[in-house]
Amino acid sequence: MYIYIFLMSINPEILEFVFKEEQEKIPINLWDDDQFVWEAVQWNEYNLKYVSKRLKKDKKFLKKVLINHGFSFKYIDDSLKKDKEFLLEIIKLNKSIYKYLDKNLLEDKDILSKINN
Repeated sequence: MYIYIFLMSINPEILEFVFKEEQEKIPINLWDDDQFVWEAVQWNEYNLKYVSKRLKKDKKFLKKVLINHGFSFKYIDDSLKKDKEFLLEIIKLNKSIYKYLDKNLLEDKDILSKINN
């Protein structure tokens, strides 16, 4: 419900684009807006694919997203996919992320320990 109210307050057409999964029609500046992206990802975690480079590197924002949307991990910045400290924090919050980790990381004892706890 909140996403509907939020998107309607921006522009009613934007709501239609999010719901119809026509992300390419959404203005680029909105993909850099924390609140808009948060709401769009709540509707469909695939939407993280379209966010700005800044948000794809924003650890605080991504932690908030990845707690419930492990699939979105596929779309975060590549540098964070190799950041062991960040990965340990994320795995602690959502173990399903292990499915998207690089195979080499799955051999790391600390990562394996977090997955198995």
